Amino acid sequence: MTDMKEMIEKFYADVDDRSKTKADLAFYFTDTFKDLDRHPMAPEFLSDKDAHLGFFDELKSGFSDFGHTLHLIEETSSGKYVVYWTFEGTHSGPFFGTLASNKRARCNGIDIYTLDGGCFSEQRHAEDVAGLMAQVTAP
Repeated sequence: MTDMKEMIEKFYADVDDRSKTKADLAFYFTDTFKDLDRHPMAPEFLSDKDAHLGFFDELKSGFSDFGHTLHLIEETSSGKYVVYWTFEGTHSGPFFGTLASNKRARCNGIDIYTLDGGCFSEQRHAEDVAGLMAQVTAP
């Protein structure tokens, strides 16, 4: 468990590191990665892996000084890993076509990962993206 927990912590730290590229983050995912809750804004022509990596680029273009606070990383009895987190940042650039509002925003989410060979092979997730968008677009 400790090795996988450390890998998951490093993954979120790398997501939050503005110097990390898609190629750096791709290392964490199998080539056949499946996003079982694919975001509706993800272009259909992209693989689940590429769409997921693209979402991280949107975060980096849309939010400065952003980060994830990890509240829980727990292995389930079936070998999946549950991660409960809070995302927070300043909306300082375009995010899925929404121009910068310079407002602080935050949302919570849960990720459930299946791992294969130390990489993410499948993910279920729920996050309050609608609430995040409401925060940055509110008058």
